[in-house]
Amino acid sequence: MSTFHPFPRLPIELRLRIWSLTAFPRMIHVKRQCVGDHGEFGLQYMATSTPCPPVVQVCQESRRYAPYRRAFTTGAEPRYIWVNFESDMICNDGSHDLLNLEPHQQDIQRLRLPIDDELAYDYITIHGDQEFKKFTNIKEIHIAVDLQFAGFSIEFLAATVNKCFNGFDNKVKFLDVGSGYMMDANQLRILSDWKNYYSFDTHGRANVDTFEGAIRFMRILDNILTLSEMHAIDDENAKIKQDQQFL
Repeated sequence: MSTFHPFPRLPIELRLRIWSLTAFPRMIHVKRQCVGDHGEFGLQYMATSTPCPPVVQVCQESRRYAPYRRAFTTGAEPRYIWVNFESDMICNDGSHDLLNLEPHQQDIQRLRLPIDDELAYDYITIHGDQEFKKFTNIKEIHIAVDLQFAGFSIEFLAATVNKCFNGFDNKVKFLDVGSGYMMDANQLRILSDWKNYYSFDTHGRANVDTFEGAIRFMRILDNILTLSEMHAIDDENAKIKQDQQFL
């Protein structure tokens, strides 16, 4: 049976519970629509290419009680985007203004930033250390990196982590969109150190030039730790420090 016709006859408490369980994780792509090529005349509205969650289109009751809210209602011609900030990951598609997500910096818990050109990278390295402080409730940050464009390297990524994400290291993941590999900030530092000290030939050239190739080579050498292994090391270090306190 595709339709449960007695649903309206269920107790209101049960119906509200059902609506509350309809949320599922989504990637919400948002983009600032401005007047002028570079927004020099101001924000008109925030737009998205992500379809709205089906539950908000069922009926008035579902729109009212589903775990979604109208967000990004800013600009001269404001619109809205349905968002559940607990489960949805917000992805800003504007490379020159990646962290400008007014007025929801404190609402956003999951954030994805595409670093796919020099403009996006420059924005993060110049403004990131200050702008990330506005995201006070952040739980997860994904940096989606396209390493195909010229001039980008693992060293730049490591420098970005050190500069911008102090205090966020355990929440940051780096994703290579070409290979699908994902690393946390600590693993990225290990990879950067390996490339700096072990991957150069006698002429000073790096043997491995791509993120995917470097990861594959490190896996062969068994020089990269998995996230679970790193957690185990952290737990062991914490135990050692605790034991030392009693000596």
